[in-house]
Amino acid sequence: MPGDDLSQAVNAIARLGAGAELTTTIRAIEASLTGKQRRAAERTLASHEIDEAVLGAALKIKDLAGQIHVVIHAVGILVVIPYILARDERIESLSLGAGNTGREHDLVTDRRIAEFKFIQWRGGSESIR
Repeated sequence: MPGDDLSQAVNAIARLGAGAELTTTIRAIEASLTGKQRRAAERTLASHEIDEAVLGAALKIKDLAGQIHVVIHAVGILVVIPYILARDERIESLSLGAGNTGREHDLVTDRRIAEFKFIQWRGGSESIR
């Protein structure tokens, strides 16, 4: 998808707000539509700039977001490789896709194997890891 399309999609969704603001927007729309007939409902949706384009934008973003774990896994491994390989260490196999890609390990070198997990450490129940 060209960057311009993605930018337009993000802007369309951002107009609805995020977090508590999104919740407030949705509640306001629900309240304003209750008891309304078609014409009034159309005006309400138009005033919030809600139409098929916003739905399409949300679906585009959902498709991209559904792949973000693969991007994080692949890019994360690629970024750390220069830091973890010793001088003259040679990569024998590499599996950049997240999840089961049919390979046993994410990285196999002539000296070791490695598996990668990329999370945002928050402590608490994760502290046993």
